Amino acid sequence: NMVAVAVALPPDARREVDLSHELNIEPMKFQPNQTLYVSAYGDDTLPASFGGPNRGQSGTMSFTVVKPEDLMEDLIRRQKELRLEFIQAMALQESARARTSIAAAIFASGKVDAESRRELASSASAQASVGAEIAKAADTLAAIVEEMKYNRIGTDTEREQIRSGVVQPLRDSQESVRRIRAALGATQGVEAVAELKRQAQAVEGLQKDLLARMDEILQRMTKLESKQEMANKLQLIIQWSQELLDIMKKKQEAETGNVFEPATKPARSPPGAGGPR
Repeated sequence: NMVAVAVALPPDARREVDLSHELNIEPMKFQPNQTLYVSAYGDDTLPASFGGPNRGQSGTMSFTVVKPEDLMEDLIRRQKELRLEFIQAMALQESARARTSIAAAIFASGKVDAESRRELASSASAQASVGAEIAKAADTLAAIVEEMKYNRIGTDTEREQIRSGVVQPLRDSQESVRRIRAALGATQGVEAVAELKRQAQAVEGLQKDLLARMDEILQRMTKLESKQEMANKLQLIIQWSQELLDIMKKKQEAETGNVFEPATKPARSPPGAGGPR
């Protein structure tokens, strides 16, 4: 069945319009495993006398309707995968710190050589990769929160906990990565061994702080993920219990109905036979 929904244009609409529309499909009563196809079209204001109006139509997007508990299970799975990738990013952050530490130790010995420069360059490269992983984690979790919101999964509190407890700290950590990369870049133009030692030690301190913040974020990820998983399992148990109660109720009603039916039905006279004399 095709359902058309009108989308109002803003009063100041011009030749080009950029707007968003939230389509509420709940009244359409879709069932799990059904597929929803969505496309948009628009007519221009060309008068009919000139062959108008002209109609433009977008491509078609398809969405499969799933059970809320199944969608939540998929979202939790994606968060677990993201958490494992974040653990790898933490290992890379530790590697970046270790390389800076090696360079600082070389500078402390009074030398500035090719090895120490290579260690700083490797640290900078690893730090850039960590920054990319942090940005990816923030974007992925933000998208998951939006998916939860528009599919009405979880509570407002749960979604806000992910935003404020994980997504925003990840965004804030990106600024720390930028400062560390800038500090590592600044060492390239320095030749004095004492200054290089000071800068390398300062960078290592920043990298340690970032690693500690990443560990805090990881703990929040794990905790929120566990809460969601527990809530989803509890919801499934409640649903299964309700289904079992409904089955038992129907069976009980059927058995109660049989009790009030007579064991034998009254005898009936054969066709054509007279009544009692």
